[in-house]
Amino acid sequence: MTIASIDVGSNSVLLLIAKVNPDEKSIIASKTYYETPRISEGVSLTGFISSKRQNLLFNVLDRYNDLISEHNVEKVLVTATKAFRVAKNAELITSLIYDRYGWNANIISGEDEARLTFLGTAYPLNDENQQHGVIDIGGGSTEIVIGTKNNFSFKKSFNIGVVSITEQFLHSNPPTKTELTDAGNYIDEVLTEIANQSKETIKFNAVAGTPTTLACIQNGTRIFVEELIDDTSLLLNDIRKIKDDLASKDSKKIMEDYGKVVDGREDVLLAGTLILERI
Repeated sequence: MTIASIDVGSNSVLLLIAKVNPDEKSIIASKTYYETPRISEGVSLTGFISSKRQNLLFNVLDRYNDLISEHNVEKVLVTATKAFRVAKNAELITSLIYDRYGWNANIISGEDEARLTFLGTAYPLNDENQQHGVIDIGGGSTEIVIGTKNNFSFKKSFNIGVVSITEQFLHSNPPTKTELTDAGNYIDEVLTEIANQSKETIKFNAVAGTPTTLACIQNGTRIFVEELIDDTSLLLNDIRKIKDDLASKDSKKIMEDYGKVVDGREDVLLAGTLILERI
């Protein structure tokens, strides 16, 4: 069976087309695509996903619908996260998605988002009893999960993301030192609960746009190539070095220096790097 999964995030919208065999319990990814319509822009201030961002979202979904038809997909799963959880017009937009494409958009809770992120990361792991941590930095929220493939010891969705932190704190381009300090202090305050977790050695896996873009920067590639980026190790000093470089540049200079890999993230990548550093 060919299945398409569309992840409607606060900044990015991802499409995965995969071959699924329920009998063999196998999932083989065949194509992945991503676009950055940033539907959460201004949601924290107005409470609504704007008409402009809705139009950008539907432009992306139109393209994805064409790709889904090309690949003879039999089932489409649409999952919406933080922006849809908080937007007052979320139900209206999900109705429009159904009317336009026949897809049921499922708005999931922060807890479910954390759980699914962990399962998606832990699925290929063979060590059933090894503790793993997963970090998923999104546009409007950040999920952190610690556990084994069969049991969670910590699972939480935090209300910080690359778009929300940028809109709330990083108003200058590039940001001032005061803006960076205030953003870092706020992130630390939100993440206080993590400090109380076990200090045993845990391998952390970071997923989504921020760490993959940082991995591209560290590896010196200007376009995203999955095979080159998977399993890249990012040490704290690596993250801080890139953060300091991003903090010294405006978004236009960031685009010039790093190329297509930062396209759609050039003005929010610093916020994501700051969140990852503080974690």
